[in-house]
Amino acid sequence: MDWLIDIVYSNTLWLYSVIYSNKLFFIDFWTFNHIWSGAFLFVVLTALKIKRVWLYLIMLLFTYEIIEILFRIFKLNLFKPEIIKDQINDIIFGIVGAFLCFYLMKFRKGKSFSIIPIKYPLTAFLTAGTFSYLYVGFTNFRTDLLFENTVSFKITFFAIYWVIFFCIIQIYEVFQIRIFGEIKSSTLLSFIFIPLLIIIVLITQTLFIHNIQTIISFDKLIVIYFNENIFHILFFLLIPTLLVLLYKNFKILINKAMEYV
Repeated sequence: MDWLIDIVYSNTLWLYSVIYSNKLFFIDFWTFNHIWSGAFLFVVLTALKIKRVWLYLIMLLFTYEIIEILFRIFKLNLFKPEIIKDQINDIIFGIVGAFLCFYLMKFRKGKSFSIIPIKYPLTAFLTAGTFSYLYVGFTNFRTDLLFENTVSFKITFFAIYWVIFFCIIQIYEVFQIRIFGEIKSSTLLSFIFIPLLIIIVLITQTLFIHNIQTIISFDKLIVIYFNENIFHILFFLLIPTLLVLLYKNFKILINKAMEYV
């Protein structure tokens, strides 16, 4: 159990950076997680044709906060202690996320994107953001190279990967229109993603590695990122496939939910 606590806590530490705080509001990067959670719960409850969706949503958000409190009572240091204001805000922002998702789905049902060649924009947007969060937040992402810049690094590349993953999903949809098949599409996406990853490595070196004594040559930096490990390299090659798998499941879920919005 200790190893699980260590993994979750160490990889979510950057989310505790405070963005804004006053007497009423407390906003850190966890806030965006709660907005996403509210949106996701709304989609799931709607897809399951649950009556009184909003009531169940609020009950689930309250339950989550109670579980956090129980973790602290039983001294499971999975999360940092929170103040009451923060916990109330978590519930509020979860409801905000659900409302945003509801109105986006209503908007999407009545709009056509035939002028702009974007396939399933809402699903692609949510999938890319989710995958970027999981990838950047839970893979350490070479933070040992960044010294005091860890938080700004993760935030910057969370946004960059969000855009890149969105583009990869759109390319996947183009491949499907051309009837390339799943295996061929995944292979082609891997060949597209790896050059993009190399560009990101260059951006990393340019923006975040400023210490003259630790300047690393490009070829050595590539080795560091891939850890000279065949399994690590295979993981990078499988990223587009994992992204597409998540996207396809999100598409099924959201399409089902949109039938009842």
